[in-house]
Amino acid sequence: MFFEKTTTFLLFFVLLFNFSTFAQGGENAMTWWPPGEYMRQALNNTLSKAVVVSHKTEYKFRRGVAFLATHLQTGEQISYEMRLNAGEKYVFIGGGDDDVTDCNLYLKKDGRVYEKDVEDDANPVISFTPLESGIYEIVYELKGDEKEASFVALALMSPDGYDISAEEVDQATNKILTYGSYINDEAGVKIHDGANQWGLFGTLLPSNMRIEISDMKLGDADHYAIAAGADALSDADLQLTEMQSGRVVAEDRKNDPTPGISFTTVAAKTYALNIINVSSTKPAIIITMLLTK
Repeated sequence: MFFEKTTTFLLFFVLLFNFSTFAQGGENAMTWWPPGEYMRQALNNTLSKAVVVSHKTEYKFRRGVAFLATHLQTGEQISYEMRLNAGEKYVFIGGGDDDVTDCNLYLKKDGRVYEKDVEDDANPVISFTPLESGIYEIVYELKGDEKEASFVALALMSPDGYDISAEEVDQATNKILTYGSYINDEAGVKIHDGANQWGLFGTLLPSNMRIEISDMKLGDADHYAIAAGADALSDADLQLTEMQSGRVVAEDRKNDPTPGISFTTVAAKTYALNIINVSSTKPAIIITMLLTK
């Protein structure tokens, strides 16, 4: 067992080295990776609308976790919990890949639905100003789809966030999906899609700041976590810890903008993923993607 883990670990660092060469222009193309292409559609269809909102209204991409994406079965729901402050304004925008025809959004707290968009369309939007602070749940529901499952995305916006350009979104998206395609070519992976689990986290962080994604239930599986950002990012780190013990399971603290870690999880444990912007010339998009063998 130790040998198997060590082999996987060493293989991953070889992949990282080769990807760094690719990112600097050492390779020309990756094999077409269907999950990456559908993920690109979901991000483009959702974030393009969020960029327009960001440029034309007071709402900006939220600091910290700004958007999420995953692979979801038709008829199922996935949720994200976040703290909302009384009197502050928020907008949430949903979307999916080109096969999605209908999806809904609900905003809940303690089981009560405070706001919803259940119109028959593929881009639900919720605008909400809470009267009381607390932990609220944003629920995404995939209703209509030409397939049994699709890639879906959710953007989180507020006036105190950051205004980012379509070019920055494209830079980060292209890098992370190229990274994922490269790992898939070498190791054979899928984008993580466990029950009520997001497989991609888009974060907006200023230099020398971090954010923790906690209470992750990753099952009994071997995983990779990889990250990449817009051109403003020069150095980022990743660290995965076991929440019960605080033990560091895996980390990448090398001086580069494309960190990656390889690790094995067990269903009985919960995990926390730290995403760290070590250095950037401005608040930078960092997209982190979970891959499962």
